[in-house]
Amino acid sequence: MAVGLGADVTIVDRSLPRLRELDQMWGGRAHTVYSTKHAIDELAPQADLIIGAVLVAGGSNP
Repeated sequence: MAVGLGADVTIVDRSLPRLRELDQMWGGRAHTVYSTKHAIDELAPQADLIIGAVLVAGGSNP
């Protein structure tokens, strides 16, 4: 939804296959970044909004 509204969206994930899939899906309209502590430290202060979404199959929600 944010991409459709013209927002500058960055998706951070630890799965390279998923990041590649998202790159193809969004065609460059959303940025993808591999999740590291350094990446979060760099991106978080610049963000207007951070949405956390974690799914661990079979695990409890954090």
